Amino acid sequence: MSVIVYYSCGAANETLLEAVRKNLTKMAGVIPIISVTDTPIDFGQNIVIPAGKRGYNDLFNRMMIGVEAAPENSIIYLAEDDVFYTASHFVKTPQDDEAVYFNTNRYYWAVGQDSYLPMSGTQAWSQGMFRREYMLTALKKYFASTERDADLHVRHYEWQSAKPNVDIRHGANFTRNGREKNLYLAGRSKKVVRSIPQWGSTKYFQLKTGYRGVA
Repeated sequence: MSVIVYYSCGAANETLLEAVRKNLTKMAGVIPIISVTDTPIDFGQNIVIPAGKRGYNDLFNRMMIGVEAAPENSIIYLAEDDVFYTASHFVKTPQDDEAVYFNTNRYYWAVGQDSYLPMSGTQAWSQGMFRREYMLTALKKYFASTERDADLHVRHYEWQSAKPNVDIRHGANFTRNGREKNLYLAGRSKKVVRSIPQWGSTKYFQLKTGYRGVA
């Protein structure tokens, strides 16, 4: 059985949050969704937890609560509140039950930009997929340790979906902007592309998703 674990701390604006949830519902098809949020929302099986201090402890706690609520031995896809996923992201299954699989077919887009920034080759938890028991063990080990860092120390593989996911830079992202992201936001990156599979141009992306929100 496959399950999507969606987690959100509500840092993005509501226009983006609603557009992402609408798209995720469509792309998930029959795959059930477990949502972990600070406030109640009508989205799959919703689990409400107290707001925590933003950081990896809070991120991993949300993940653990969602993963633990999933059926035993299920395949879990993580989903964050500022990423537009494609259906092709949810077809991969783990060949190795004791590893995390990261989809590296991902692009950034920010409101006001007429291009996307490719992020192929980078790993992000928003693109993670794994067997429930493996990740649950890793997360419990993390919280049992007195020497925590930002790494769960999991075995991992990379793969690429047939069509890319789009990660929105909205100004309140968990991950900071590096050099290339700042160049992109300033309109000076030489790595940008104008159109990508599934989403087309940035103008068409906005029409398709209904997201033209505030940066």
